Order: sequence, then structure tokens, then C-alpha cells
Amino acid sequence: MLDPLPAGGPYPTLTHVGINRVAFRVPDIDATTASLREKGITFLSEEPQSLGPGVRGIVTTDPDGVYVQFVEGRIAP
Repeated sequence: MLDPLPAGGPYPTLTHVGINRVAFRVPDIDATTASLREKGITFLSEEPQSLGPGVRGIVTTDPDGVYVQFVEGRIAP
């Protein structure tokens, strides 16, 4: 049991202002997505989405409802 108990909850949408997700960069998003689906993970979209030139991402939620994003590629500074 946590002491003190956590308060609040996850943000309701991906577009909520503030930090609302954790993201992981992966080398092969298709393999990562397939592997997680085999383990019963569901995603908010059927396939990874383009986030810009050469960058794709897909989002799921953890058991507490926090958004978890997987990203392939690198966004240029």
C-alpha cells in the first residue's frame, strides 16, 4: 500500500495542457507494436501514425490510464 495514497487521476485526453504521457523511442515501431499486441496490449489507433517526416508513433494507456507513447525516428531540433 502506498503511504500517502496518491491523489488525482490521469489526464482525460492526449490534448490536455501539461504533461500527460510518457514516451519511449523504439528502433522498430512495427515490431514493438506487434510484440505488445501479442501480450494483449491495445492501442488508441490501429496503426502507428505519422508525426512528421520519418517519425511515427502509437499510443496506449497503462493500467492507471496514463498515456504511453512509442515513437520511431527522431524529430529534428
